[in-house]
Amino acid sequence: MEKRTTLNEKLLLLIPGLSEEDIIVPFQYNLDKTSSHKPVNGLAGVLRDRIVVFADEKLTESIPLTEITEFKYLSGIGCVFMEYVADGKNHMLCRADMEFSRLYASVAKNLNRYMQTKRFDYGYEEEIELYCPKCSRPYNSGSRICANCVDKKHYLARIWSIAKPYRGYIYFSVFMYFVIAAASLITPYLNRVLVDDYIMAETMPRWQGFLLVILSILALNIVLQLLSVLRNLTLITGSNKIAVRLRELVFNKIEMMSLSRISKRTSGELMNRVTGDTNTLNRFITHDIGNACEQIIIFLAVGSFLFMYDWKLALIVILPMPAVVIINRMFWSFMHRHWHKQWTLNAKSSTILHDIFSGIRVVKAFGMEKYEF
Repeated sequence: MEKRTTLNEKLLLLIPGLSEEDIIVPFQYNLDKTSSHKPVNGLAGVLRDRIVVFADEKLTESIPLTEITEFKYLSGIGCVFMEYVADGKNHMLCRADMEFSRLYASVAKNLNRYMQTKRFDYGYEEEIELYCPKCSRPYNSGSRICANCVDKKHYLARIWSIAKPYRGYIYFSVFMYFVIAAASLITPYLNRVLVDDYIMAETMPRWQGFLLVILSILALNIVLQLLSVLRNLTLITGSNKIAVRLRELVFNKIEMMSLSRISKRTSGELMNRVTGDTNTLNRFITHDIGNACEQIIIFLAVGSFLFMYDWKLALIVILPMPAVVIINRMFWSFMHRHWHKQWTLNAKSSTILHDIFSGIRVVKAFGMEKYEF
């Protein structure tokens, strides 16, 4: 389904001399009225004085608005109908597949209201599930942003600007990731010295050196644990402050919404925005960025060490990497689709649970338990 502004532009091109103020509402249809499966590129427009119907950019009908007394929406088997009543009889205006069901129902209701008040309310557009014009994927409920096609760099820059007062915690935690990653590379070296120079040595070395290696490994593990504790404390402190900031922004945004917009959202959905969505952003800022930096540093350090130690061995290690990358990408592409479905269903279930729990007192107050069950 295309946007109303786009359909208005098409009507202006199809009808010379028509102004945008003369258009009440345009809507599409994609099935022929006479043939059950014949597709058609259809466009209908309700103007101030008449209704025009185009099929493949050709005018097929023009009905004076004064002859119409009512608009009707009907749901058939695999298709929906938009009808109008004139001279006491029902006439089919257009027909489309089930994708247009919510649109036709809302348009018919608002057109009937327009016939009485001469006002047309476009608020229904926010509630109708539209599709992204680029990838044809449905928008998430209550959103007009396609998660697949959106410019993610813009949102990353926006998130980074929100975290500006707390960047010190992020910088320090990333620095600690570097330190821990570098320190963890010493452990394999000490293990090699322990095995090659002492355990597998042909002659018995001095026990003082053996004890020194053991104590070095122990001290290194203690230092790594202390650094991890310091890093986690930094992450927790910064994470809590960023979470508070994000929730303040979301709550203030909800407060600025009009009463009509808030009434279209359940309390559970709003609660899920304040808690669940902010937790996801918070986890990305404080944990995922640092983890990515740590893995990159380990990869570069280990790769450099391998080439310095034995370039042939390094090539043998790298040789299967393209196949591993392709298989990994295919696997995570598959997992991402299922994870996205799980995330959507989890958000809906959280919304329903919030609404159920918040309504328990009202149900019990009026003794309506058996009706609710």
